[in-house]
Amino acid sequence: MNPDDGRLRPLPRFIYIVVTVASFSNFCAFYALGLITAALLYIPYSFALNWVTTSAIVTGTLIGGMIGALGAGPMADKIGRRPCHLIGSCLLLFGGIIFTFAPNIWIIVTGRFISGIGIGIITNLANLIIVEMAPAEKRGSLSTIPYFFQFIGTMTPFLVGYLIILALPKDLIPLAWRLMAASGVFVSLVDITAASTLLPESPRWLLFHSKTLEGLALMEKIYGRENHDRLVQEYREIIAAPQGGNQTNASWWEIITVEKYRRPVLVGVALQIIRKLSGNAAVTFYLTLILVESAGLKKSTALLVSLLIYIPDFLVVFGVFRLLDRMGRKLLLFISCSGIVFAILPMAITLTVEGPATGSMSLQEHKDIILNYLQGIQVQNYLGDSDGSRENTIRYIIIASLFLQRCFYSFGLGPVPSIHTAETLPQAVRAKGLGLALFFSWTAAAFITIIFPWALIYLPSGSAYWFFFAVAVIGCPFIFFAVRETANMSIDPVSVVIYQPKPKQPGPNFSLEGNENNFENISL
Repeated sequence: MNPDDGRLRPLPRFIYIVVTVASFSNFCAFYALGLITAALLYIPYSFALNWVTTSAIVTGTLIGGMIGALGAGPMADKIGRRPCHLIGSCLLLFGGIIFTFAPNIWIIVTGRFISGIGIGIITNLANLIIVEMAPAEKRGSLSTIPYFFQFIGTMTPFLVGYLIILALPKDLIPLAWRLMAASGVFVSLVDITAASTLLPESPRWLLFHSKTLEGLALMEKIYGRENHDRLVQEYREIIAAPQGGNQTNASWWEIITVEKYRRPVLVGVALQIIRKLSGNAAVTFYLTLILVESAGLKKSTALLVSLLIYIPDFLVVFGVFRLLDRMGRKLLLFISCSGIVFAILPMAITLTVEGPATGSMSLQEHKDIILNYLQGIQVQNYLGDSDGSRENTIRYIIIASLFLQRCFYSFGLGPVPSIHTAETLPQAVRAKGLGLALFFSWTAAAFITIIFPWALIYLPSGSAYWFFFAVAVIGCPFIFFAVRETANMSIDPVSVVIYQPKPKQPGPNFSLEGNENNFENISL
């Protein structure tokens, strides 16, 4: 085979180790995020909860995520991706320790807020590091792996919490939430150990900050000797890109005023808002509440159905892993958003016309269902006991709609927006721009966390789902007209061009081994 045919050879194990470590940090972040859902069921054994304290615990984490996401960009530009990532991991560990040993509710809120800052930093840096390392042909599939770990991290706390409850004798049940929190501390310790020993700096950050030898050495470890020519081409594109290597990062003012920065950042922000406000944030934080309030299930049944609704995501995520580089980002986003439109519509119509499967009840009874659930109080037996055909039909429609919504979300809007945003932004603004987009993602999640329960109480049945439907409908033409394809494209082009499969010829003596200065022989 001609060594210069431009075809990417198998990559060394090094990059897969790095991707796994960065992705495990995403698992750790979403394990900590999802942990509170299980812990809230048992915190009332130790401290009395009400709507204010429950909201403070949940929303405090999201506000911390907003701060972490926004601050991660400037910090990652200044000190590097790896140190910033480690700071986020340490904050997550520290917040988890505070949560575990908290003597009162407001210390719990403080611990969750600190954890949220760490979560915001980690979720920003995981995708950023992978996007800046991966070759164009592998960037989509490798960048999907953090979302897979995120999905597993979201589900695992439920399983761990269930096992803790099974193992504890009844007189020790009040300690269940502390043991759940301690499991998060253990996961954080594993994450810090792996990241501190195995996670390298981004080669693009090194080259951008004039650390050329370190950057080239790391790129050689990523590509391997068989992809030597591709390494040379990648290096050319990085240093030929605007601002490639002059150590200047764009300011927030430039992000707002300079068109080449402003447009991709705004598209990234819009995708994150559509991603959260089309129903995902509500399903993520309130799936069991939706199944109790709208489908009329008991808590135990709702927990089981929640797991069944999430399980197909596993297969969808693996499908996206294989298709993202083949079908492209834009097509998957469009299919995902269109699918959410058709998934939500039957649920919105059914709840508007027929009402929830809980049947006829007073406004106060309906309000009590939601408030008791949020406060960890056992929901009364009048939920979900009817075997009538009407109630069953409503129940099946709601469960099917939620199932399809999750599948379509994981097909595109789940993993793609952060990848796409990182790919469209130049090096000078990539960390800040992605951080700004994720800031709005956390903001939208916090908004839904606060508003959704009140919408269920005070607005006509189905109103919240019509809002999700409207956001998804708006998202379809936005994706079609505003999102550009980035699959198999260089992320450091002089102008936006499709990635060239045929590499440029390197200088005759280029090699990092034995003569570190030979990179000067590369001619542009």
